[in-house]
Amino acid sequence: MYRGFALKEVFLETTHACNQRCRYCYLPDVGRSFKDELTTDEYKHLIIKLANEAKTVYLTFTGGEFFSRPDAIELLQAAEENNFCFSILTNGTLIDERTADALKEVMPFKIRVTLFAPDEDIHDNFTRLKGSYRSAVNGIRFLSERGIPVSITYPITSIANIEHFKAMGDLANSMGAVLEIGDRILPSRDKTCRKSILSYQLSQESYPLLNKWAEDYLRERNDCYLSEKDLEEKNRERLEKSITRLPCGAGVDTLAINPVGDIAACPMFLSEKIIGNIRKDDIIRLWDEAPFLKTLRSYDPAKRDKACKTCGVQDTCHVCVAQSYIENKDIYAPSIALCEEAKWMKEVKEYEKTLH
Repeated sequence: MYRGFALKEVFLETTHACNQRCRYCYLPDVGRSFKDELTTDEYKHLIIKLANEAKTVYLTFTGGEFFSRPDAIELLQAAEENNFCFSILTNGTLIDERTADALKEVMPFKIRVTLFAPDEDIHDNFTRLKGSYRSAVNGIRFLSERGIPVSITYPITSIANIEHFKAMGDLANSMGAVLEIGDRILPSRDKTCRKSILSYQLSQESYPLLNKWAEDYLRERNDCYLSEKDLEEKNRERLEKSITRLPCGAGVDTLAINPVGDIAACPMFLSEKIIGNIRKDDIIRLWDEAPFLKTLRSYDPAKRDKACKTCGVQDTCHVCVAQSYIENKDIYAPSIALCEEAKWMKEVKEYEKTLH
């Protein structure tokens, strides 16, 4: 392999089957399992190849809902046997005590369970699955009781308020879980970008409250708390040391594979830019030679669309080459969805100034 670009992480999107129908899931076809999903043996062969030939160190198992696969534990056992560090993204509803016992045997690096609110009615309304909140909370408890590292992923949406923030913090504390707060809603991963991310975003008035509460909560819970300024500085250092100017690891140290074996630079690219398939292509050769990966690795911010250079919201822009490609077939073109988000964030920053 070309030594300049090591394949460090692979996202295994093992199925699109899911028992929930979350209102803003970025998968446009979630809930539909493919007839020709990769088999257990195919995944085991891939895991061994990634370990022995690519020297990959990190796997993320996700879906759909990963635990809707009958062989979920068997796939994790294969990862553990090949010395991978691996995480699982799940809605938590299918984790019963028996599953938790099996997970303890393989001990994932982390299991991330999504909760939309510390309230049963609100959460179930978002997932459109009655009883999903109770099932997820039970799953988190089963994991925590067995010493398995578990975090609650809390996407902050327009229905959130300061009482929710505090209650979610208390809930995480009571179960021994880490709370991960996310204030970005991913656009749908399809050609039309049919869902506006802004319709689910926090109000300008709520955002400063979130920032203050999150800062206080994280500082209290974590000795290595980093302020927003610290994080920005660390990100600048990372970019300066990086061997590419791409604003993420897509195709640089990361790949994603969907349920039927299609390979892309990251999960978002899986809808629009497939570079090969593990059933017919050698993933190692693709990593070294795929033209599109070479394009990503030579990414030059100076080539971004002229509109991006004069828009006035560069400081709040979350550049995503995959989203640009989904909308425009061009990694340098502006993304309408992310431009909307950047403008909204700019307004939030301006509003925050009025509070001081």
